[in-house]
Amino acid sequence: MEIETAKLEFNTLKSKNFKIIEPFRKLCRENETLVTRMMKNIEDRSSENLVELCSSIKRVTSMMEQRNGITQDLFILTNRLLKKAENSEALRGYRDWISYFCKAMKKELGANVWTDVQFAVYRKIRGEKLNYVHSEQECISRLTKVLEDIDMSLQDFELLILMKIKSNKEFHGDELETVAQAKERLQKFPGEMTCFKEPLLKLFNACDIWDRQL
Repeated sequence: MEIETAKLEFNTLKSKNFKIIEPFRKLCRENETLVTRMMKNIEDRSSENLVELCSSIKRVTSMMEQRNGITQDLFILTNRLLKKAENSEALRGYRDWISYFCKAMKKELGANVWTDVQFAVYRKIRGEKLNYVHSEQECISRLTKVLEDIDMSLQDFELLILMKIKSNKEFHGDELETVAQAKERLQKFPGEMTCFKEPLLKLFNACDIWDRQL
């Protein structure tokens, strides 16, 4: 989403610049003609011509300020995209290592317990929950014991999972969103993809139901 927003911003700024540049060039040519005419004929330095020249110079100044504003916005946009690229590069190199670590944890805990752990940890992080619910305590307790054996805390593990989620989101260009935000986005779903809307709504409703049951 951020990449698409950046593209839209860039095209908007490019359009603004294009709308200014040609009138700006035309105005500069008119100024040159006016000054040349006045210089050739001293008698022609009338107050009317001077007023016209002053007015034209003011318009040139205004256009230059607009172009400066557009240039500044382009610098800000470029800096933001460079920062995003830098973050993506930093996260990308560690995503595979975190995946490898998770496979090792699955082996230590067993497939069934690991499935429960994954669901609990992802639910807590994505839902921005403060604590695990009672039904999740057993699998989280077993996870904590395995982590203690390798001198790692539960918070360390949660941070690694958060990093992996963020890395995936950076790679796909999406923000980490809540169920409510995802539901809201469905209101703007493309018409040709309407057939997917109802199943997605049912998916989000199921997530809400499961959260209430925990």
